[in-house]
Amino acid sequence: MLSILQQLGKLKLVHGTILDAIQKTDTPITVASLLDHMDWMTDRMINEELHTLIKKMDPIQGKIFWRTFADDVHSAPLNWLAAERVDDVDDRVGMYWTTWLAHIKDCPIAFENRVDTNQNAGAVTKFLTGLKMVTFPFWKPLVASTLKVSGHAKDMESFYKYQKEGT
Repeated sequence: MLSILQQLGKLKLVHGTILDAIQKTDTPITVASLLDHMDWMTDRMINEELHTLIKKMDPIQGKIFWRTFADDVHSAPLNWLAAERVDDVDDRVGMYWTTWLAHIKDCPIAFENRVDTNQNAGAVTKFLTGLKMVTFPFWKPLVASTLKVSGHAKDMESFYKYQKEGT
C-alpha cells in the first residue's frame, strides 16, 4: 500500500522531525495526524509546530487530528484550535483518553511565533518595542478592529500583533 501511495505521489517519506517534514512540502496539507507526541512538548514547542504546520495547510479543507492521554485539551496552543472531541470507540490501541479534531477554517486566531529568539536586539529595536508597549492604549482600538477574535483573546492578539518582529 505504501508503495502504491508513493507511486501516485500521495505519500512522501521524510527522515527527520515533523517540523522538517512540514517545511519540505510544497503541497497544501489537508489532514495532519499528530497522534500523541504533543503530550510531552512544552506550549512553546507546540505553538512552533502549529505555526509551521498551519502555514502549509489548505485553509478550507485543512484538519488537525491528535490523540492524548489527557482528559481535556492539555495546552494553550491546542486549545486555540477550537477542536472538537471525537468518538474513539473504535480505537484499537485503547491507551489514549481522548482524540480531537480541529478544522483550520474554524480556528479563531492566527498562530504566530510569539517569542523573539534574537536575544541580541540592538538599542533601537529595544527602544521601538518599548515605545509600542507604552503607546498601546492609544493604537489598540485600530488594531483590535482588524481581528476576528473577541474578549481576552482580542486584547492579547492586539497587544502582540505588531511586537512579534521586535521593531
